[in-house]
Amino acid sequence: MSKENDASCTGTPGRDSYARHMPRHRLINKIFILSVTLALIIPMLNLYVIFHSLTNLLTDNAQVEAIRLGNHLSGMLIRNDEELTHAHVSEVMSLHGHSLLHDFQLMKLKVFSPTGEILYSTSKEDIGTFNKESNFHAIVARGNSYTSVVKKDAPSREGQTVKADVVETYVPIMQGDRFLGAFEIYYDISTRNQALHDFIVRSSMVILMVMTAFLVTIVFLIVRSEGKTENPYLGGLPRRYSSPFYLIFLITAAIFITDTAVMIITGAFPHLTLITKALFDATLLVLFVSPVLYFFMLRPLLLHIKELGLAQAQISRMSLYDELTNLPNRSLFQDRLRQALAHAERYEGKVGVLFLDLDNFKRVNDIFEHRRGDTILKEIAGRLTSSLRSSDSVARQQEDESMPTIARMGGDEFTILLSQLRSSQDAIRVAKRIISVMATPFIVNSQELFISASIGIAISPVDGKDVDILIKNAHAAMYHAKKKGRNNYQFYEGSMNSTAYRRLILENDLRRAIDSEEFTLYYQPRIDIRSGRVVALEALIRWLKPGGAVISPMEFIPVAEESGLIIPIGEWVLRNACEQMKAWHDDGMQDLCVSVNISGHQFQKENLAATLSRTLAAVQLDPKRVELEITESIMMKGGEDALSILQALKEMGVNLAMDDFGTGYSSFSYLRQFPLDTIKIDKSFIRDVTSSKDTKAIVEAIIAMAHRLQLTTVAEGVEQEDQLEFLRRKGCDEIQGYLMSPPVPPKEIPALLGQLSGKAGVKP
Repeated sequence: MSKENDASCTGTPGRDSYARHMPRHRLINKIFILSVTLALIIPMLNLYVIFHSLTNLLTDNAQVEAIRLGNHLSGMLIRNDEELTHAHVSEVMSLHGHSLLHDFQLMKLKVFSPTGEILYSTSKEDIGTFNKESNFHAIVARGNSYTSVVKKDAPSREGQTVKADVVETYVPIMQGDRFLGAFEIYYDISTRNQALHDFIVRSSMVILMVMTAFLVTIVFLIVRSEGKTENPYLGGLPRRYSSPFYLIFLITAAIFITDTAVMIITGAFPHLTLITKALFDATLLVLFVSPVLYFFMLRPLLLHIKELGLAQAQISRMSLYDELTNLPNRSLFQDRLRQALAHAERYEGKVGVLFLDLDNFKRVNDIFEHRRGDTILKEIAGRLTSSLRSSDSVARQQEDESMPTIARMGGDEFTILLSQLRSSQDAIRVAKRIISVMATPFIVNSQELFISASIGIAISPVDGKDVDILIKNAHAAMYHAKKKGRNNYQFYEGSMNSTAYRRLILENDLRRAIDSEEFTLYYQPRIDIRSGRVVALEALIRWLKPGGAVISPMEFIPVAEESGLIIPIGEWVLRNACEQMKAWHDDGMQDLCVSVNISGHQFQKENLAATLSRTLAAVQLDPKRVELEITESIMMKGGEDALSILQALKEMGVNLAMDDFGTGYSSFSYLRQFPLDTIKIDKSFIRDVTSSKDTKAIVEAIIAMAHRLQLTTVAEGVEQEDQLEFLRRKGCDEIQGYLMSPPVPPKEIPALLGQLSGKAGVKP
């Protein structure tokens, strides 16, 4: 009876214990189901939701980078209102194109003309072809950017198969509302996509493995303890696992890869207190979870953010600093000048702007390659910086406002900002220091090269209170310094604006005159000094403005050369002179030839010979009846290129004359190299030939040496009888000047030829 009671008594607690532990069993099942669900959902969520979102973000970032890069390069390519040309685009992009591929992980970079022609491409085989993309004219030509994602081995929008995942972006080149062309930028995102994919896969695999380890651990403990207790469902799991809080902690620990270690250690040491276990779990969390989070999740994300930050910083710096000299560019200089002017206006101070332009620096680029010129520009920037740092520091970042800022405005132009100027003497002191430091020769190819600078100074508020006005006035003062002989400094004067305004008006009128054909040609005869026969007529341009006003060539030719208008003017002179000479030949004056002056800009153009050949063919004029006059200085500056141009012209059959001989290099050794026919002695020698012994000796030497080289000598500017007699005695071949005739219109030439017949001949 007692045993039955005992048995019954002992059996009741077992059933009660089983009943009490049933919720725990269900809890473990829920944990198992939750673990499996998380193990399946989280990787899928990473791969199909997070990965897709980050991929779109990567594409958007690539598009933003492409647009910013395109806008920056547009500022480098756009110049005035001119169209983009192969030469200009190639010159600019050759300095930056291949470095951009590496710095910004670009696969390809193209530059299109408005018609879709490829002006530049990092793949040279693309140059000269046309864009086949249908949206080029529909979207890009209207000033809108256009982006598409192209997968590896798929065709791009142009039909070309790409070798990597790329973001293909069209960025228009705009100047106001005017479409000048476009960039096509291929961003290579294969590496970034692969890094992003690896990041997602690693995080998914880590979570999957951690959750699987957690599940395997629970199953292992249950199986190991099965049959050893009266509760086969709970097995040997410690009592503390029945706490919902700790169960949640176990799930968290499983996600952070520490669950297995915690279960093993707590199973090996069951008598550890709850506080000890909590501290131990926290320690494991720090030791094991932190590296996992960093290396598999946080570090790839930080590297990507850092990469984007570096690219953004580089683009921002390119937009504010000159890439060659590392000095602030025009934009940053104007911003600092604006701040300095605001500060000066508030505290009634002064601000000085020095505008510096290198003298004859174009000659350096003509003689040496542009790479040497860039090296010199960098050294000049260093000298300017160090010269100001001798007493002040250069404001590179945000430093003391009293410190000067040096900026490169472009080409060989630099500006210096002197904020909180005490007096004009401070500006003079800086200008003298710059001129002094520039006096030290530069070493190029083991040769000493001297480069001077002209400096213009403008001081606010006297010379202007606005950024643009102050820079413009300093620029005008710089030009005044050049007119004063270069290698000096000049302060701005109010009259300079009126002079600059007159030059601007003259340039505008000159452009209109070309279209309206307001020019005409006068002709001055060149006479054989022995026979008195007119042998040539020199074509001299005259500008007849509406109303009868005549503009001297001495006034408008320099403006035409500076503005580049001398090219169309020179071609007009050459064409009209040849047409007039052909008309005279048809009228019976077949022994005459026409002499045409060639400017330096015309001579340096590669198509001078082609232009002349087309002109002669069009008017059907014998090349032997055309003589081209080229100044001595132009020939000397051209070097070997000048020799090749002269040889090409000579092969056409035209005559070549060296004009203004004696005013430049005056080296007889060059006369043997150039294929010349005539030397024209400059009128400055003829003017003093009867009053100066030295001038007489020079003219005699020129005539004697020219005859030794079988060259014809022509004396310009003959105005007196005694000059004519001297030249006749010394054997000069031909004369030209007001003594015989001033330049006259074409209609007066036939009568003039009759009057001059025999006038300069040998007297009986």
